[in-house]
Parts: sequence; structure tokens; C-alpha cells
Amino acid sequence: MIGMLIIELLCREIELFLLIQNHVIDSKNLVDELNHTTIIRDRTINMKSQLIIRKASIADVETVLAIRKEAILSGCKSTYSASQLAKWTNFTVNDVITDMIVDSFYISEYKNTPVGTGAVDLTSGQIDGVFVLPAHTGNGFARQMLTFLEMLAKKHGLKRLMLESTLNAVSAYHACGFEGETQQNYVSPTGVTLRCVPMQKDIS
Repeated sequence: MIGMLIIELLCREIELFLLIQNHVIDSKNLVDELNHTTIIRDRTINMKSQLIIRKASIADVETVLAIRKEAILSGCKSTYSASQLAKWTNFTVNDVITDMIVDSFYISEYKNTPVGTGAVDLTSGQIDGVFVLPAHTGNGFARQMLTFLEMLAKKHGLKRLMLESTLNAVSAYHACGFEGETQQNYVSPTGVTLRCVPMQKDIS
């Protein structure tokens, strides 16, 4: 048992070092963030379950878009038409898209494999791009990403988070503390109009 605890502590220190290096945790606020390590890693004593959340880089642009596309086509197929889904996922990589991903997106990795994405605008509190690959849904990865993004928002002094939820995801966001019921039209960056539910969460 003592040996397991020593291994656990060593792994925790290595993890925190890597998170600092990847700018997930600011070294100046390390002590404060120690209480939030479950946001980054769903830790058990036998280390069976791991989720690392890191900042997206320019090398991740195609991966972010691929996760987005697969998640939308699988998760939203019963809510939106095939033509809507096709247009919604038809992203062409350009400088605007690349800059947006590099500036605001994070990637969740499970066993060194990218499985999800998420983004937060640290000026407005707008949450976007929370997607998980279909093969990994049901593991709490989206919830962990949302919790992580909320931590970042609080760290930057934000008091409220906002997002536009697809109709199939409203109940999941409610479970994470977001409020909102009224549907309205949302125009995606690809130009397709979708019904969605604007939601918000007080994090003050």
C-alpha cells in the first residue's frame, strides 16, 4: 500500500510538471490548482482511468475538426437533417479557423489518444466546440472538459459562461449547471442555420 502511494505521488508530481510546461496550470498558482487536479485526471489508486487536457496547437487543427465532424455526424443525426449535418461539418481549414483553434481550443487525451475538444473565450465566457468521439461517449469526458473550461474562466475573473446547445445536448448541459430552454436559430460558421438553445451558467 505504501509503495502504491509513493508511485501515486510521483505520478502526480510528473503530471503537474507536464501541465505547467503545457500552460494548463500556471506555476504561480500551483498550490491553488492542486485542489483541481481531478479536472485534468480522473484519478483512481490503480491509475486505470486517465484524462489529460492540454492546449491545442497548430498541429492539432485537423484533429480538432475531425473530432468535431465525427461527433456531430453521430450525436446529432436524429436531431438535424442529413443536408444540415453535411453543410455543418464541411469546414475548410483557413487562417481564421486555424487561429481560432490555436487561440481558444483544448484537447482531451485518453491513453495518449485525442478523444475530445472544447474551447472558451476568456474575454466573453463563450463556450464552444465541446465534442467527444462517439467511441468515448458516456465516460464523463465532456463533463470534465466543461469543468476544466470553467476553472480557466474563473481564473481569468469571469462570472458567467454562455453557449449555444444543440437540441440533443440540452439535458446534458442542464446536468452541468447550465440554464436555458428557449430555442432560437443559430447560424454556424459554415453558413447552415440550426435550431439551438442559448444557455448560461453563473460561476461567480
